[in-house]
Amino acid sequence: MAFATCRPFPALSEDDVQLAMALSAAGYTIEATPWDDEDIDWIRYRAVVIRSTWNYHLHPTAFRAWLHRLKKLRLSIFNPIDILEWNMDKAYLEQLQQQGVPLPPTQFLDKDSHPDLDSIFQATGWRRAVIKPCISATAYNTWVTGPDTATADNPRLHELLRTDRYMIQEFMEEVETDGEYSLLFFGQQYSHAVKKTARAGDFRVQEKYGGTSLPARPGSDIIRQATAILDTAVLLSPLLYARVDGVIRKGVFTLMELELVEPTLFFDQHPLALEQFVYFFSSSLTAASIC
Repeated sequence: MAFATCRPFPALSEDDVQLAMALSAAGYTIEATPWDDEDIDWIRYRAVVIRSTWNYHLHPTAFRAWLHRLKKLRLSIFNPIDILEWNMDKAYLEQLQQQGVPLPPTQFLDKDSHPDLDSIFQATGWRRAVIKPCISATAYNTWVTGPDTATADNPRLHELLRTDRYMIQEFMEEVETDGEYSLLFFGQQYSHAVKKTARAGDFRVQEKYGGTSLPARPGSDIIRQATAILDTAVLLSPLLYARVDGVIRKGVFTLMELELVEPTLFFDQHPLALEQFVYFFSSSLTAASIC
């Protein structure tokens, strides 16, 4: 079995080392294989699990082409390719919003457009906003702006829009006051959750920026809401793994991101998580073989 990584980070992540050991104990042989290494013969593998492909957002066209090469080889891919392609572009949030999924107020900015941030703030009344590329990972080119800096930030935004589509969202104060919740699912069944908090003076919750993650116990209503969001997405294909990230505003789980490509799965935060993944991986592999 191949765990897809990338050439800048070819080895398994700390999270995936634990997973590889658990799968090895269940009889599977796991190899770390960079998706962007042209010398790899993928037909050698029975299945490919997308894990630390952490540079795909920098090479989205090449990543999609690689996925389609795997599809032609008729390998078992987790998550399914149609889900990966759908989820790697944050335009999926627009679709979910149209289906009634609670999201922060969001506007999508087309490539080569010239939106005026002052006008956006005047029209929306937002106190702050987050700007991010539609294809991104780990807060790449993600920044906060506000009415006081809007005029000065316009040139930066227009320069970025020369090459990519972007989105602007109302900044959710709960990220700073309460933190962001990540609910983990295996085989579309809820497993565990963590709460991620940013370091003082920052809004980014990722560990590389000083954020921290601790086990969380969301209430049953929050789990139900996150499950409903995931169920909306899996109309496309069944999932092996998923992470639903959001904040809680007035009792409503508000979706920030649906991580279905290469999320950290926080195996160290729940004693049964590895066992659950192995069970659903074996089941998914068996189902794929039957098909």
